[in-house]
Amino acid sequence: MTQIGRGEVAHRKQTVAVKLHWTTWLALIMDYVILYKVQYPYQLPGFALWQYHLISAVSIALFGMSLWIHELSHIMVARLIKLPITRVTIYIIGSNIEFAYRQRRHLHELWVYLIGPLASIVIGTVLFALWLKFGSVIGIIPSVLLFNTAQGNILIGAFNCMPGHPSDGGALLRSVIWGWTEDRRLADRIPITIGIITAGILIGLGNGLGLTIWIINGLSMMAATIREVGNLPDPAQS
Repeated sequence: MTQIGRGEVAHRKQTVAVKLHWTTWLALIMDYVILYKVQYPYQLPGFALWQYHLISAVSIALFGMSLWIHELSHIMVARLIKLPITRVTIYIIGSNIEFAYRQRRHLHELWVYLIGPLASIVIGTVLFALWLKFGSVIGIIPSVLLFNTAQGNILIGAFNCMPGHPSDGGALLRSVIWGWTEDRRLADRIPITIGIITAGILIGLGNGLGLTIWIINGLSMMAATIREVGNLPDPAQS
């Protein structure tokens, strides 16, 4: 059962709190502005301004639904392997997933985090195939929305393969290093370090090139990484 209004996913007696970080809201607002001012006037010339606003709102809603499905796939796999999740914080690139307890095998993390990018890429591929099959007959606006949603899902999957925190690729790298070295502290530090470096590069390039959305993405990654540092297990328990 999904309670979208309360930002929770409830299953039996277990409840997972799901929320969007403020940087994600900010990025979605920026994306909305780019869509109605730049992208849709280019893709769909000749429409009225109010129509671009409406199409952009639908597009952002579909993108948000794609993010929701991505995170829901993590939660469902975690439940299948009896690994309870208590909270998911969604960032524009990746997420922080908080588990009920720390004593878990590296393979558990591998499966939980692998499913997210896989689900997004599969959904994007299916939608792209539907666009190829029906795009020419469903009308120009539904066709463009279908194409952009397919592209968005594939991009979500691709960006989440990056090896730094908070992307799923960072968690996958952590689980591999953890399993290989049996050193949880080392496995935690490497993806976090990559995430901090990547966030700094995005912020620096965004500032230099005047690309506000890059700055927001970098801030989102930095905020997620700082939160992850705060959630690291006690070294004595590693």
